[in-house]
Amino acid sequence: MTTTRIHSTRTPAFVEFQASPGHRRPVAAPSNVDVAVIGHSGQVGSALLARLDRTTEAPELPGLQLREGINRSRHLLVGDGSVNQQDRNPGTLSGLGARLLAGGRPAVIVDCTADATLPRHYPEWLRAGIGVVTPNKHGFSGDPELYRSIMQAARKGRAPLNYSATVGAGLPVIDTLKRLRRAGVKPAAITAAVSGTLSHVFTRLSAGQPLSEAVADARHRGFTEPDPLEDLSGRDVARKLVIMLREAGLSQVRVELEPVVPDAWAAALPGQVDTIEALREKDAGWREKIVEAQRDERVWTYLARFDGRTARVGPVEVSRDSAFAGLAGSGNRISIESAEGEAIDIHGPGAGVDVTATAVLADLVDAAFLLTRKG
Repeated sequence: MTTTRIHSTRTPAFVEFQASPGHRRPVAAPSNVDVAVIGHSGQVGSALLARLDRTTEAPELPGLQLREGINRSRHLLVGDGSVNQQDRNPGTLSGLGARLLAGGRPAVIVDCTADATLPRHYPEWLRAGIGVVTPNKHGFSGDPELYRSIMQAARKGRAPLNYSATVGAGLPVIDTLKRLRRAGVKPAAITAAVSGTLSHVFTRLSAGQPLSEAVADARHRGFTEPDPLEDLSGRDVARKLVIMLREAGLSQVRVELEPVVPDAWAAALPGQVDTIEALREKDAGWREKIVEAQRDERVWTYLARFDGRTARVGPVEVSRDSAFAGLAGSGNRISIESAEGEAIDIHGPGAGVDVTATAVLADLVDAAFLLTRKG
């Protein structure tokens, strides 16, 4: 098997962007691009705005001008030399596209939320020629009709649609799958560890830590969702596998999901229960599995897998010397194999606020260049 390795050891605070061969940048200074950020006060949104300020130090980049910031309750309006904050009203989102277009400049909307309903607005914005950049997985992993509508709207509006941060944060997973599809190559197999949280939890389990303590440690490090049961459900990993399969042209494959702890058990927990305390009930069972695997020189991890016909997400035993054993920190690893036995191995930091925000900024700059060239 021939393996091509793509390894990222870190994600810089600022990315230097190079034009692809055959796509020369205009000699003249790039135009300004108006930007609206939904979820601007959240973790990723705040980190993005901090990075957005630094783009002014790079004159070769388009001028990215923040015009609006929108969160659940507030609406930030930025004019030339003025900033106005007001309460968000019901029409804030529905009128966003028209307000940006009224400026007469290219525009990009960045959705930094995990809101499942927001992607319903993407087709309208894209058809109007407004770029969309997002780490939000729901539009690309949920309703197939919405997914098709989003893709068709981007083509019809000739608008950039960049969502590389939905899988692997700053790792080039989406771009690699797009390139393979354009080359007519469908993956024969995909194996992916794409949850930094679960990689950390299973590494700690293999080191002898009980499940409850491993999850508590992940939460302390800021790896988990506010409710760690969401991470343990595996749903986020399943969404990422659906996105990868769709990018590979395998939209019809159904993904089977096995959580770390049973959904029925999690759903039956009282509303105010402390998740870490409740997980102590599962410590012994997982400890037994870990010890049994270690006797056979194997370890447990949490993977998304496609074998050419079926797709599955869940805990799995792998050999101790497997590349998927013991991923540290927020490490992600994705292996894409072709029918000819060639493999592309992508690995590096794939989760966290900083790497996600930097990936979103990279997508935003790429979208801005496309819009200014088009104009």
